[in-house]
Amino acid sequence: MKRSSEAEWYRDWFDQDYLELYAHRDQVEADRFVDTIWDRMNVTPGVRVGDFPCGPGRHSRSFALKGAIVTGIDLSPFMVRRARETVAGLSPEPRILRADLRALPLVPQFDLVANLFTSFGYFEDEIENETVFGELARVVSPGGRLIIETANREAVVANFNRAEQFTFGSLQVDIRRELIESGRRVEKRMRLLKDGRERRIVERVRLYRPEEMESLARTKGLTVLELWGDYEGHPYTTHSPRMILIAGKR
Repeated sequence: MKRSSEAEWYRDWFDQDYLELYAHRDQVEADRFVDTIWDRMNVTPGVRVGDFPCGPGRHSRSFALKGAIVTGIDLSPFMVRRARETVAGLSPEPRILRADLRALPLVPQFDLVANLFTSFGYFEDEIENETVFGELARVVSPGGRLIIETANREAVVANFNRAEQFTFGSLQVDIRRELIESGRRVEKRMRLLKDGRERRIVERVRLYRPEEMESLARTKGLTVLELWGDYEGHPYTTHSPRMILIAGKR
């Protein structure tokens, strides 16, 4: 049995070290993806957007700059603080809340709910992942849409990189990856060295097939509209870098 601390790895990982490790996933990338969402999904100013989880607020900022009325939610106190700094002064200024995606403190109100940058499939118990999907779907207003961006399982398996070492700024990183549960989940064990301080982190994320995501959408009362394979909105293929589900609510 896995240690409870590892099973709940997501509770302590999303902090400054995380932002440094993923510094290449920046505001420019977020703006580019939101541009695609805005254009391809015919989004207009005044739309109500839920950014769940919002992380440091880069997508919330992108949506708000286009005139969306944004609510962001994250479990990490650090990310909530950072997101509030990121969106401060915008008009309309996004509302940033701290909450668990398994129990969103919201009523159905959003024209678009966005779950971006591989923020789905964190839980060991698949029922909890399904609960998150259900909550994301629940708060979508009738006629609204849900977009969920995850890794493309087929591409991950085909190009699997078991180990890598690199230095990013003052951060030295040693990563070991493993496909577990017959390839249903990827486990990443990281050793971080910074200013003489060592930190060990584990990430475990569920890898979904397209048919699994589509089945989840239908189970939660949504209609699958499209499946993209990248941030430009190209159709999904097994070679696509991402798997991006777009579903609508009647």
